Amino acid sequence: MEEEAVEPDTVARAGTERALASITTAAGRWFLGWDPRLASFWATHRRRGADGGLLARADHDLGADVGSCPSVGALEEALGFPLPATVRHALSAERDARPPLAYPRGALVVRDPERPRGVDTYPRWDSLLAVPPEAEPSRYGVRLEQERPAAVANLGEGTVLEILGGRQDQATGGQRVEYRLSHQGRVVFAGDDIHAPAHADLGSPQAGQALLALVLDPEAPHRTRPMSPVHAAFAAAHGERLRDGVEASDQRYEAGTRVAASVGGERVTGTVTYVASSRDGTALAYAWRPDTTALAGHPWRDHPEHNLVSPPADLQATLAPPFVAVPAAGEPLAFGAVVVLAHPDTGERTEAVVLRAYRDEASRFAYHVQPTQAGVGNDIVVADDDCAVVRGTWWPNRHDLVAARKRAGIEVLAGEVFAAGEAGPSVSLLSNRTAEPSPLTAGQVNAALSVDVGEPPPFMVKVSMHGAQTRVGDPHHGWVVVATDRWLAAMVRSKAELQHIVAKAAPGTLNGDEPPPVLAALAAHHAPGAIGPAPPGLTERVSTSPRAPIGVSL
Repeated sequence: MEEEAVEPDTVARAGTERALASITTAAGRWFLGWDPRLASFWATHRRRGADGGLLARADHDLGADVGSCPSVGALEEALGFPLPATVRHALSAERDARPPLAYPRGALVVRDPERPRGVDTYPRWDSLLAVPPEAEPSRYGVRLEQERPAAVANLGEGTVLEILGGRQDQATGGQRVEYRLSHQGRVVFAGDDIHAPAHADLGSPQAGQALLALVLDPEAPHRTRPMSPVHAAFAAAHGERLRDGVEASDQRYEAGTRVAASVGGERVTGTVTYVASSRDGTALAYAWRPDTTALAGHPWRDHPEHNLVSPPADLQATLAPPFVAVPAAGEPLAFGAVVVLAHPDTGERTEAVVLRAYRDEASRFAYHVQPTQAGVGNDIVVADDDCAVVRGTWWPNRHDLVAARKRAGIEVLAGEVFAAGEAGPSVSLLSNRTAEPSPLTAGQVNAALSVDVGEPPPFMVKVSMHGAQTRVGDPHHGWVVVATDRWLAAMVRSKAELQHIVAKAAPGTLNGDEPPPVLAALAAHHAPGAIGPAPPGLTERVSTSPRAPIGVSL
């Protein structure tokens, strides 16, 4: 991972306060720190010069006034972009270790000038984030996606409320709530200055309503400083719309509503799929799918007709994001989990399916993964700290997991580790050496692409060619993975021929509206022997370029 020679802890602001973290941008680099003399956090941006090095003069200097950014949230508001938890914690820890020499008196409003700032000074997903004493920089986007907020509410017009979580507050006996309100990608309000009862459900719409009311109220009791003119203008323009955006309905939950219930003594979240109503429209019962049914290995995953049915009194609306089964501390991800990582060659956001888990030389987990997106190359190994979980797994037992791996041809290798369930946090197999997985065969690539075909089908036809394997997604037929040469051979046949082949091999499969790419995939899947050869040379050109797959949306 390439990085500039300048490290954050070697850069000082005004020659005195060292930076605690840095984030690269297209134009240069932000340095962030804490100044106890000013009782303020600060952020300085330096652009790159013609030679590629950082200029000595800062083009943006935030938190330069006494008390202007007294909290990490205030710094996020001034920056306009979210700071990952690792940065927020490092900054807060420094303030706790070096408290302000004096707190400013009176009503202080942020006086940092609202100078225009180009988009090139905002981080991108693949920006590099450095927080000493971490050994290497990490990707800004990965660090953000590793966080699991307690609640997320899309309030319309590009406004999003995140309740990041709560921590116990010794002074009040309740919990101190951390939040962030963004509008069209820019952080407008952020902080941890709102208190809630100790046992309050931060994922409930009621909690969202209460938090919004306090955030948008200029006279709220928690506010230690007046709103800035920018804050006041935003609250006046959007306040009424935002308060209505999380209004909790106790009348009826329509299909698609996020709900929570107690199942077997545990809190379970899911989504309403169907409402059983009386003649006057009163909801009598709800059919709903728990979030776990979308995870690889769940018995209901490929059966969308399976639902739980609950009376209205047993369900509550929730703003909690979908449960994705992030492993407990000390447990690895299992076969079929989906992670997001920065591709080692390009730094771009890449989703991949987990094939195997290992422990590296420092006893940290590492994963052998197969990217699912077109154009990102072959299987790779990624450290646990360098990826974020998109979806975990829900294998009923070890037998089902092993059986799925056997069907996929993903054999057990030396050094591999599995979650052990009742036997402990994890178990290692032949762990006398560091595992070095060999490249996947075509069949294993097919299995890697197939294990996650239970993901929601695309709203339009999608085709991605991964060397010897091609994956076709269709809103009606879902995902179909076939050999590329068979798919190409089918694509040169007429639509009528393909319809005849599929209808003969799998009666009742077609609905009559399938486009040629989907017909070709179904024919290659159900009747590969009934398809002639592909055009001469076409298959060879595709199969010899495994690191440059093709992705198409139709």
